[in-house]
Amino acid sequence: MDLYQFDFFYNLFCIFSKYQVVFFATLTLISYFLLVNLIPLRNALSTSLSILFPKYLFSLSIGIILTYFLTVILYAFSPLYLDHSESSVSIIGFLLKRNYELYPSLISGKFYGVPYGPILFLLQKWFYIILGNSIEVSKLVGVLSSIFSFIILYFAIHNHNNYKKGLYLIAYILIVILQFSNWAFWNRSEPIIMLFIGLALFGIRQNNIFFSLVLLSISFGFAINLKITSVFYMLPIFLLSLKQKSTWFHTALICLSLLITVLPFLYKNISFYNYLDYIRLARNEKMCFTLFYDCLKFSFLYYFIPTTLFLLYLTKHKEHLKRVLIKYKLPLIALFVCLVAVMLMGAKTGGGKLYMLPFMPIFVYFWSKLINIEFDSQHAKISNTKSLILLSLILGLLFSTIPTSMLKTGYMLLRFSRNLEKDAIPRQVIDDLKKIDRQYPDFTIHMGIGEYKDYKYTYYRPALVYMGNPYYIDIPIYMAYQNANMLDRKQLDQIFKDCKIDIWLIPKGNTPFYMGNFAGNHIPLFDQQLRNSFLNNYGQINSSKFFDVYKCKTRSKP
Repeated sequence: MDLYQFDFFYNLFCIFSKYQVVFFATLTLISYFLLVNLIPLRNALSTSLSILFPKYLFSLSIGIILTYFLTVILYAFSPLYLDHSESSVSIIGFLLKRNYELYPSLISGKFYGVPYGPILFLLQKWFYIILGNSIEVSKLVGVLSSIFSFIILYFAIHNHNNYKKGLYLIAYILIVILQFSNWAFWNRSEPIIMLFIGLALFGIRQNNIFFSLVLLSISFGFAINLKITSVFYMLPIFLLSLKQKSTWFHTALICLSLLITVLPFLYKNISFYNYLDYIRLARNEKMCFTLFYDCLKFSFLYYFIPTTLFLLYLTKHKEHLKRVLIKYKLPLIALFVCLVAVMLMGAKTGGGKLYMLPFMPIFVYFWSKLINIEFDSQHAKISNTKSLILLSLILGLLFSTIPTSMLKTGYMLLRFSRNLEKDAIPRQVIDDLKKIDRQYPDFTIHMGIGEYKDYKYTYYRPALVYMGNPYYIDIPIYMAYQNANMLDRKQLDQIFKDCKIDIWLIPKGNTPFYMGNFAGNHIPLFDQQLRNSFLNNYGQINSSKFFDVYKCKTRSKP
């Protein structure tokens, strides 16, 4: 069964997701029209708010939380990768374990560095050392980070007098995240960043000044080390702590955070200067209006609209609202400024609304402060204009969010559960790679690319590297090189001419190195001259179940 057997669910999800703002606006207007004109419907909703809402909301929230954790656990036990960059992170972490350079020079002829901080790969390394080398192990960093991030966040926002409110907010996060499920637990930096954001918010609540300092320093230092954009995620939290802690606390916090940020660069195979080159590489990528719109749409639906809903409701609790807004004025201003700044960063090639996700715990923290009052559902009456607008916005948000969440969750659960079976495609691909490696024991083997249609089979290239094969060209970072106009085709040509790799594997039946750059303008990743150079120096000698085997023509036969 192909990995995309369940495309029916995915295609429906894509349709709903693409036009989600349109659905939201349409459904909000329809809801308002019906509530205004159908008095029996309005009365029925008033009754349900007072009876069904408090009765079933808790059970629904628990169901959402359990569904998310089930999705994460199934992913952990599946060998399936959901993104080509997951493979890159796994490989680079393994190379660091083998004492390879983490950030090779941009002129070294090795195209495998990524603009993520070293903490991500050091964590990968230690998981490999402790648990062994496998795709499942490589994913544990993201999986465990995801699980603990929401547990810690709950303790950061929960109210001892009403624990349910914290659960409701966590459930809201997860119903949103289920639309973009893999972003929150995949093998990249985002799940770990969200873990440290949650830890920082938890640290602010601590009365023990030294414990708070340790938690915040670790959170700030590690998050910024993971991804430089984390500065914008952490700035509102830093400002949030200003009124709660002393001057010496913040001086110590800044110093310790900087120390923790730079400490991994003392490791012998981690070059700080080369890392800065990769940051510049990412900075040179082009702006894309479509990606900016995606970031704006995400922020509008899941940050601006919920915040507006809380503010509309709290107009009848003016004193509480005034106290909260005055108390958190500076961090709230910083939050929205940082949101816009990250929106612009996410508009660059290779970005997107993924960049907006780590703001979710911060917004939820502030919402928890806004709703630190009891909601009156016992005598809910939908009568005045404000209540009609409020309910219409809620219905519009729910009806535009829940279908996408259900479709994506169904799609993920089917894929993960299917790929747990022994005959699943990923396991077959990995077994195929192991068979090829055994067949050519004295040759170095590298994963190449063919056409886009079978690119998914190259996601399992970590299996080759785990078997001791070298690694020169990482396609995701290669795309970034091309987008930034920093490719040196002579280096690539030399890799082929010198036969630095004995055997290249190309997805079966594909034209070698023919795929375009889907992270950019879709121009060919390898021009015709480079493809000719490959064919001049390599010839197909065999085929396996999933790959064609190309061997250097100057090497003797096995």
